[in-house]
Amino acid sequence: MSGKSPPPPLLPPLPPPRASGPLQVIPLGPPPVPPSHRYSTRRLRPLLPSDVATPSSSTTRAPLPPPPRRRAVLAACIACRKRKSKANHGGRPKCVECTRRETDCAYDTGGDETPGRALKRRFADLENQASVFENIYRILRTRPQPEADAVLNRIRAGEDPETILRHVQHGDLLLQLSVIPESRYRYEFPFMITLPLRLQTPTNNYLSSLIYEWDRQSPPKDPQEDGLEPLNSMVSADQASNAGLHGPYLRPYHAAEVIDPLIDSAEPAEWTMVSSDNALMRTLLRAYFLHEHHWYTILHKDCFLADMSSGRSRFCSSLLVNALLAMACFCHRALPKRAEFWNPYTLGYQFHAEAKRLWESEQNRNRLTTVQAAILLNLVYSLNGADRLGQIYTSQAIAISKELGLFEKPADWESMSPKVRIVRTITAWGLYGYECEYVYHFLREPLLEMPPDLELPDVDNHPEWYSEVWLKYPLQQTLYPMHFGHSFKALCEFRAIMKDVSVGYYFGRPAPRPMPSLEIIVKLYSRLGAWYNKLPEPLTARKIIFPGQMKLHMHYCHVVANMFQPLVEPPLGSRGANRTISLFPPSDAFIFNGRSAQGVLLDAQIHYETVLRLYYLRHGFEGMDSFLLLLLSTIAFKSIQEIKLSKNGDDHQGSNDLSHLNTLRSTLILCAKGLYDQGRSWFLPQSIFRLVRDAMLDAEANLLQQFANIPDEVKENEDNRLRHIQSHWPVNIVDIRMSNPEEQQLTNLLRAYADLNLETASDYADD
Repeated sequence: MSGKSPPPPLLPPLPPPRASGPLQVIPLGPPPVPPSHRYSTRRLRPLLPSDVATPSSSTTRAPLPPPPRRRAVLAACIACRKRKSKANHGGRPKCVECTRRETDCAYDTGGDETPGRALKRRFADLENQASVFENIYRILRTRPQPEADAVLNRIRAGEDPETILRHVQHGDLLLQLSVIPESRYRYEFPFMITLPLRLQTPTNNYLSSLIYEWDRQSPPKDPQEDGLEPLNSMVSADQASNAGLHGPYLRPYHAAEVIDPLIDSAEPAEWTMVSSDNALMRTLLRAYFLHEHHWYTILHKDCFLADMSSGRSRFCSSLLVNALLAMACFCHRALPKRAEFWNPYTLGYQFHAEAKRLWESEQNRNRLTTVQAAILLNLVYSLNGADRLGQIYTSQAIAISKELGLFEKPADWESMSPKVRIVRTITAWGLYGYECEYVYHFLREPLLEMPPDLELPDVDNHPEWYSEVWLKYPLQQTLYPMHFGHSFKALCEFRAIMKDVSVGYYFGRPAPRPMPSLEIIVKLYSRLGAWYNKLPEPLTARKIIFPGQMKLHMHYCHVVANMFQPLVEPPLGSRGANRTISLFPPSDAFIFNGRSAQGVLLDAQIHYETVLRLYYLRHGFEGMDSFLLLLLSTIAFKSIQEIKLSKNGDDHQGSNDLSHLNTLRSTLILCAKGLYDQGRSWFLPQSIFRLVRDAMLDAEANLLQQFANIPDEVKENEDNRLRHIQSHWPVNIVDIRMSNPEEQQLTNLLRAYADLNLETASDYADD
């Protein structure tokens, strides 16, 4: 034992104690390692296989079993997520952890949803909910006042938004079903539902038209069964002119919708500061091209819409877009108070004000778009009864057109692009036609002496010149052409003849103006007859269906009647004031193509009223139609005078019987109803309706209120608004040779009417 060395000490010797002294500051850092653990700071070598005990070793322990794995769940409950609990929180309707803790358990995910999927679902629900509220907001903003009030009442009653929206949408679907006429829907004449016998003459070729035949008899229940109307197709112009396709003949025109991909891709909000609602403004564009574009054509539809979509300013401008949208607001029936041109809260007022602002700030006015916008602004003023102010824009449009050389081919005509040549030609003829209408109906001196020296090419050989308007009716996939090219070309040719008629009968002749020579009358009537006989097939009396086509025929009859009236009736002054047509026995001195002047006049009057009645029978008078005012007012004032003559026994037709009187009443009530219906869209018909109703006798006024459902109340301050109308239009012109048309101007008549009402009210107050 003594030879063995002693074992090494288990612990190193302690350091000697330090001398006492001042307190030593220990720097910051990790805490000192206790002496008993200083060996643990040495670097450990890697574990070797020999260090691991083998199973045969007597010191080996049995390995511990692995801990049980938690069952994965798709989503935890809300309480477990807040606690960040790691326990097994699966189970529905109450998880294990919430059961153990005795707390409420709720899930915001479905049974098969992860939190990510639930988040996407909630986002989609919010989007759908926002869409529902947006649709309800759009309904409250765009629907007529009664419908908006009904929706608002449902909201205040606490009804579910989706239920309200579903109710409105289903109501629209039922409305679409109701405008599929066939045997279920059609307009009926007020007071007398049948066509008057005096119109059913052997020479009335409009009684053999398809529109009258289909309204007179019951059409087949399903035209497709007879192979008449293919579905999911676009009908070509040639196919649509075939009588086998009866879609437009069975449905009112205002139920149709213009289908054009250029409108769908247009962004009107980029061109105006009035509204950012592109969907609403696209609807306004469709309404304009449906109701007014075919009659007052001033631009090329495809070129205008293509530039609007692409942002180019060659055929589109902010001025033109705002002027067109101001006009379109009259055409959209869903806009409330659209006839109140004085109301600054209406869209029409705002678009018109923006267009006027842009007109004043226009730097370069020598552009085609400025000419087009000027005519549209004049139209807006005219519809509001202020054509005296609007005529300034037409005068400037003509001046700009002359500076641009619009009415003739310039030296660089051949080098121009085809689109520029097309747009220049359409604009020139549109401006000339508008001027011809103004000269004829307002009895004003023409500002354009000659028509444009630009030829309108054949419609069938050059369809690209005339952008077709395609129509789609509810619950159908077939598209029907309006035959716009044929209508536009025929209307331009007719207006050129019409201006020559007004010049031959009125201008350059001293008052009282004598009849033009028989040679001039024969020449003008021959030109009109040649034009009528060469009308293309879609515009013939047999095939006409759309309002623009029917107005063309009524306008023709109107001009012929005005031409031949002086040959049959003596001048106005010899028969008393305010006399209309009262036929004298025919004079043998005036024979035209084997027919007397009285026969030509009588046929023109019969055809005029027949087409007007067919217009109402198929389409009604509810859709916006600016030219319909002149047609309705002409027949209305004529009927009033004929009724007075009939009651006085002074008509030369010898028809004092009640049947003839009721026929005249039926015509008068129909025209008055048309004026009232048009007055819902624009203001001027309201003033003409007031004049017509005031000119009626008491019996006819009572029948109007009874059979046309027209209220008799007078709106507050309406008389004051009528006094501010500034219109040169000579209303109730009974003789184209009249010496002083200013006496019949609408402004003077309405002021006299308002003064009469004020005097009457004062008399009642004195009593």
